[in-house]
Amino acid sequence: MSKMNCWEFNMCGREPGGDNVSEFGICPAALETSIDDFNQGRSGGRACWAISGTFCEGKIQGTFAVKLNDCKQCSFFKLVQMQQGCKLQDTREIRRALILANLKRQVGEKYKDYLNLAIRPFKGQLGNTPKANCWEFMQCGREPGGDFVNELGVCPATEDPAFEGINEGKKGGRACWAISGTLCLGRVQEGFSSKQCDCKRCDFYQLVQLEQGDNFSKTRKIRQQYTLKNKELDLCKYPEREQQKNVSHNSTGVKMLWD
Repeated sequence: MSKMNCWEFNMCGREPGGDNVSEFGICPAALETSIDDFNQGRSGGRACWAISGTFCEGKIQGTFAVKLNDCKQCSFFKLVQMQQGCKLQDTREIRRALILANLKRQVGEKYKDYLNLAIRPFKGQLGNTPKANCWEFMQCGREPGGDFVNELGVCPATEDPAFEGINEGKKGGRACWAISGTLCLGRVQEGFSSKQCDCKRCDFYQLVQLEQGDNFSKTRKIRQQYTLKNKELDLCKYPEREQQKNVSHNSTGVKMLWD
């Protein structure tokens, strides 16, 4: 039996036929049929905190990652949490369903058997489907020119060339779990080592793991590649450092010649 949905609780008027549809459009939560019946709601009506573009506090919100902390203070979120108890379908579960539905739309029925983010062993790649980077997948708005750069800054994963190409990503776009300062679970994370456990449960981490198969680069390998590449880039930028290093290593021999 369906319980009260967010648009009924908040009376935002953004449900189909609502009073504010002409001004603000239909809310994505009211249209997202892929999570119909989640937390006993209609469409995304009881999973709105995990959906981008909902109408909260008098304005249309951006990506779910940015608004999640605010949503957890919302009376409706607390009501759903209380009503569902141990049966609450939380953000990760909701996002997994949304992502799975989006992937199915993108790659079509041909690959439907491979889109299980549970995850089981995956043989082969998703054809010629472009590999998404984390900022495209999570829609965090922290890529250069993104919606939340002014508020949260440009994400390190989008800028550091030493991560280029790892897991076939652009910059660190497919190695974000090994990078400090990324935006995860609604806040900017610090050291990469402190967030690894959370990252391994992330939908995007699991997607990259699934797509890359045996070629998947884990954190240790990524950090090793990063160290070597960063050193190489540093030497290209400052070749005099290598010369100084060589002089330092040969200083004994040089002194003897001078003597």
